[in-house]
Amino acid sequence: MARCTLAYTCYGELNAAGDNAAIVGHSLTSNSNVHEWWAEMIGEGERYALDTTKLFVVCVNYLGSPYGSTSPVTPMPAGAGDADGDDKAAVTEQARYGADFPAPVTMRDNVAAQYALLRELGVTRLRCVLGGSMGSMLALEWAACHPDFVGSVVMIAGCGRHTDWQIGISEAHRQAIYADHKWKGGRYGDDAPPNAGLATARMMAMLQYSAPA
Repeated sequence: MARCTLAYTCYGELNAAGDNAAIVGHSLTSNSNVHEWWAEMIGEGERYALDTTKLFVVCVNYLGSPYGSTSPVTPMPAGAGDADGDDKAAVTEQARYGADFPAPVTMRDNVAAQYALLRELGVTRLRCVLGGSMGSMLALEWAACHPDFVGSVVMIAGCGRHTDWQIGISEAHRQAIYADHKWKGGRYGDDAPPNAGLATARMMAMLQYSAPA
């Protein structure tokens, strides 16, 4: 993919030195609006862990997520996949990436994209990278890729690697979606998505998230 769009939300103001920034990583199914899902954590004043009178807080929607960043629901650039495709600006409403979205998208891909964004915003150093669930994995990847750029890491409900059980149950989630007759190899329309398979996958996930470690 030669080009991509990143949806992001900023809180507070970046200082002149560019070193009061913090990245918040959202969970798998969240978006970049931290106030929607972590309102008790972010705001003006010392009562908040992320005090936006002192910090410039940025949350970026992950690549592959449908909440603004380039994802399977994004219109595909004309000529995408061609050698000269990145020079063509035209898009068509019906030609979305869909099942042709480049995969897999990794945490390292997201960190690379976010690092480029932060540099464009004028950030010179991160005071902290924090997140819950998938966001904690983003935080770890930030520290691994840019140890001199990251001041600290806060992980909530995360891990450095998946166990065999986690890998297996995640595959079961996917298979539930694949088993829905509306899945059609990922080539379904907005009017008939595989909701039954997705609902089954999420029911399993809700039980998994509350299971003993």
